[in-house]
Formats: sequence, structure tokens, C-alpha cells
Amino acid sequence: MNLSALKRFLRAPQDADNSPIQMFPVSDAAVEKTEDRMGSPLPASLKSLWHEVGYGFICAREDGTGRVGTPNLLMPPSAVASASLGEGAYEGWTIAGNGIPFFDTGDGILIVIRDGGGDRGFVGPSYDESVSLASSPQEFIEKLLENPGFYMRPASPEPWER
Repeated sequence: MNLSALKRFLRAPQDADNSPIQMFPVSDAAVEKTEDRMGSPLPASLKSLWHEVGYGFICAREDGTGRVGTPNLLMPPSAVASASLGEGAYEGWTIAGNGIPFFDTGDGILIVIRDGGGDRGFVGPSYDESVSLASSPQEFIEKLLENPGFYMRPASPEPWER
């Protein structure tokens, strides 16, 4: 499944159900409000992803059963701000180095967009700025759609070591 296939899962929040994939639209106003709250612009790659597929839950495994207790949440703008600022549900969470969180694994790990200088940004776990999981948020989501646990350590149900 590629990103364009996610569009069929877009729905209004009031129409949420128990589907393993649920996506909700993101308004330009919500993005602007988040940027104002954070005091800086968000990465263009994240804004493009929200524009294309919105935010929501991407937790289906190949067998369609999902990962119990693990939401695989492509975060909404408000949660990105809260996680970046260490507020609300993300109070006390830390992000190693610089990074803008955009994905919550549900396992206590955030996936962040890092600036590698110039056009060399990458996506990796919040606890280790040396690990690259993908070159962009879009590539991360595409990999996730192919294998919902790809960011976990190979042949192990546990996350990458901290």
C-alpha cells in the first residue's frame, strides 16, 4: 500500500470506528496554530504529508489484526506541538538532539524528523539521533504500510535498544 491508498481511509473525526487504519484531515489553520504555538515553522515534508493523508492511526499488520495497545499514530498538529514542548501527555518526555516528533509508536517512543543539514534530513527514534529509519516522513509511512513494525529491532518484538 502506498500513501495515495491511505486517502481512502480519510474520514471526519465523528465518523471514527474500530478500523485498523483511520485517517483524519488536517486544516491549514491547525498547522498555522501549531507553528505559532511552537514559535517556528514545521518541516515542509510534515506539512506535505498532512496535506496528502491527514493524521491518524496506522496499526494494521499484514493479517489485519493490528498491534494491541500500540496505536502507530501519525500525530495531529496539536500533539506535535505538545510533544515538542513537553506538555500535556508528553510532559517529561525528551528528544535527543534536535527533532520534530510526528509519529507516536505507542511504546513510549516518538519518531522524529531530524535536520541532517541541507537536504540531508532523516527520520529516526527520539532517543537516538544516530539512527535513521527513513529519509522522510513519507518514506517512513510507506515502510510502515509494508511492515507495521519495521521500526522494531529485526527478529525481536522489542524496540531498538536505547
